[in-house]
Amino acid sequence: RGGHMSVVYNDYLYVFGGLLYDKQNKISYQEVDGPFVYRLKLAKDFGRPFAGRSWQRIRPRYKLPVAPHGKDYLPLLSRGGMRGGLWKEQNKVVIFGGLHVRAMVATTQHRVVQQDVPLGDVWSYDLQTDTWEMMADSFFPSRKDPKEETDPISPTPRTAHSAVVIGDELVSFGGMAKGLLHSWAEQSEWRTLDDFWVFDLVTKKWEEREVQPSLARAYNSLVGWKDERGENVVAAFGGYRTVEQPMGEEVAVVFDETLLSSPSFSLNGTEVV
Repeated sequence: RGGHMSVVYNDYLYVFGGLLYDKQNKISYQEVDGPFVYRLKLAKDFGRPFAGRSWQRIRPRYKLPVAPHGKDYLPLLSRGGMRGGLWKEQNKVVIFGGLHVRAMVATTQHRVVQQDVPLGDVWSYDLQTDTWEMMADSFFPSRKDPKEETDPISPTPRTAHSAVVIGDELVSFGGMAKGLLHSWAEQSEWRTLDDFWVFDLVTKKWEEREVQPSLARAYNSLVGWKDERGENVVAAFGGYRTVEQPMGEEVAVVFDETLLSSPSFSLNGTEVV
C-alpha cells in the first residue's frame, strides 16, 4: 500500500489507511470492509525473533456525528494520503484530509476508472479504546453550533498536504485540491495550495494563518516542536508543484529548501533555509 500513515505508541507500530493498487484496471482502491488499523509489536520478546512476529488487524469502534448525516461519514474513513500525528497528551492519533477513491465505470470507454474524492475532515483515534471519533468536518457546513453567529471556517478538502501535531494543535500546510471533475472523460483539475491552518484539538476550531509570499507546494514533509520559550515551531522541507508557462505548457518544480516558522505568529517572517 501507499499513502498510509504510521505512528509508534507503547512499543507498537500502528498503520492507518492507505491505498492499494489494482494492476488489471490500473486504479487505486481502499481495503474492502475496512477501514482497519494494523499494529506490530516492536519491543523485544525474549526467545522470539523479530522476523517471526505477525501483524494484528484491529476493527475499530466509531463515534459518529449525530443524524441526519452520521452514517454518511463512515465509508469516508477509508482513505490514503491523510496526514497528522500523535496527540501525546490524550493518547490519540489525529488525521486530517486525504483521498477517498470510488471505483466507477466510464460510460464511453466501458472500463473501470477511479473517482478521486479529496477530504477535509479531522478524526482522532483513541489508542487505548481503539475508537475513531470525528472532530471536524467540511462536507456538511450546516452542522454548526447554534451559539455561533457566523458559519465555521475550515480548510479546502485536500490530499498531498503535510500536517503535524504539536501539543494541543494540529498544523497543516499546502497540499492539492480538486477543481473541476469530468469523470466521463477521465479528466480532473488539481491545484496546488499555499494555505497554512491550525486546528485547536481542544476547542475543535480551525484558524487560518497568513502566508506571505505564496509558498504553494504539495508532497512536502512537516515536523514540529516547542522551542526554549515554549512556542510551537514547524519546519517544512521540499515539496512539488507545477507552474504554467506563458505558452500554456506546465513545468514541474521540485523544491529542496527548508521553511521555518512559528505558527503562533503571522507567517510574514517565514525563513527559507
